[in-house]
Amino acid sequence: MELTREILDDVLGIFGRDLRESMNKRFDEIDKRFDRLEGEFRELGKTLRIHDAKIESHDRKFKEIGKVAVG
Repeated sequence: MELTREILDDVLGIFGRDLRESMNKRFDEIDKRFDRLEGEFRELGKTLRIHDAKIESHDRKFKEIGKVAVG
């Protein structure tokens, strides 16, 4: 009975270690994906701010043109 318990402990220890290593590898992959996505969102944010600034600039120009045309 004691020998069976030792064998079982060894098998579970190996399985547990393999499972831990597998899970750690998977978590590392997920972390890398999140880091990549975070960088992509940061770049999108910069692009959106640039476009917002261009839109505001065009709005001001159209308002000026409208004032000149009306008044």
